[in-house]
Amino acid sequence: MVREGSGYSAGLEEIIRNQQHHRLTRPNQPHTIVEEDEDEHPIANVDEFSRRVVTEGMRDLFIALPNEAGRRIVDCEVNLATLQRMNIHAIQRDLVRLTSKIVLSGRMEVHPQRDETVSQALQVRKLMKEYCTAWRDWDLILKSASVAENDQFRITTHTALSACLIEEAGMLTKEMIFRAQEHLPVEERLSLRLLEPLDRNSTTSRLPGEPRHAALKDDKIQEATQRFFWGIGGGLALIGPMLLMVLHKTLLTTLLTSSLAVILFAFVVAMISSGLIPGTKTIDLGPRDVLAATATYAAVLVVFVGVSS
Repeated sequence: MVREGSGYSAGLEEIIRNQQHHRLTRPNQPHTIVEEDEDEHPIANVDEFSRRVVTEGMRDLFIALPNEAGRRIVDCEVNLATLQRMNIHAIQRDLVRLTSKIVLSGRMEVHPQRDETVSQALQVRKLMKEYCTAWRDWDLILKSASVAENDQFRITTHTALSACLIEEAGMLTKEMIFRAQEHLPVEERLSLRLLEPLDRNSTTSRLPGEPRHAALKDDKIQEATQRFFWGIGGGLALIGPMLLMVLHKTLLTTLLTSSLAVILFAFVVAMISSGLIPGTKTIDLGPRDVLAATATYAAVLVVFVGVSS
């Protein structure tokens, strides 16, 4: 809605007149559209955007942490997930700028114009492909976050090879540590006077990932262990309430035990399947799956209560 007296209508008319002026043909070049320069675009320039996105991402992009014993800086981390978020925002900027040109010109060029190597239509396809791929990659990054001890998108000084990468990039200097703490309150910043050289003897050395055969063996052992504990847990979930109801044969005990057991079973299954308990997520159960498992468990208890009574 146009606001009266705000100058909005006048500003809109001025933009339309400017676009009509750009559409005028140049002499000796009939039917050639005059494109606007990058510097004349009403959106902020590249340097301003770069500073803004780095300022926002610096909180998590490079982190300096003290050890548990004191205030000495012994651990640094490069968060590649934050770098991906910055990349997504940069693609969004390119898409918005391209959309602005299409809206202001009133059409989307399907053939290259003047000195352009690709048309606007091809630019849209390329940017949208990059944008969708970036979000698919982000889904993979989110899944990696569920395994905190093996997060492949965090490069830390915990291992010697990663620590060498960080040190060789010049990120363990006092200047870099200061930049990593600029967003923190003064009282929470680490003293740069306590910055110590990296202790390589306290770190392990290994390449990213694991050898294939060792990884397959570890996966099989982990799956077997998980199956065993799931079986033990399921058996205890049934035996426990049954023993209690058999040893205390009262109507109140039977009703309370069966009701509380069903509620506790549903809670535990939901927590484990969602991965909220570290190291316990084996399968991602949806709401319907949790409901089906809970209903089955409740049916078994009801049958036992009916038989025993």
